[in-house]
Amino acid sequence: GSAQAWADAQGALSGAVIGIGDPLDPYAHAHAPTALPGGDWRLASALDEDATRALQLGWGLGSYRFDRYKARTRQPARLVAEAFDAATFDLLAACLRVRDLVNTPTEHMGPDELEAVARGIASTHGARITVTTGDEL
Repeated sequence: GSAQAWADAQGALSGAVIGIGDPLDPYAHAHAPTALPGGDWRLASALDEDATRALQLGWGLGSYRFDRYKARTRQPARLVAEAFDAATFDLLAACLRVRDLVNTPTEHMGPDELEAVARGIASTHGARITVTTGDEL
């Protein structure tokens, strides 16, 4: 859960290392986006597919901030990857959507707002949605 960055001879940021436990645990990587200095970061060496997916998911989860009501004070470090696994991306998107729903105060997340979210998901994925409200309910 630690990170250390270093500078080159001219004082410019040159690299960093992050300490992790289990490389297959996404949460072992989640500290990186806020522990590293802002900017774009690349891996110095390739990881196997499972560790890469864990890194990408963990980095995405660690980058999350609920900023609907308050702007971020600092942008997280960005992971630059050659490819992003589609299933990992879908899982990350679902996790972040759930976090937004959970973090939204109840006075801003009533039935109408939840319906709008459900309709948006249905529209994105080409699904039909039927909502029963009012007297029909």
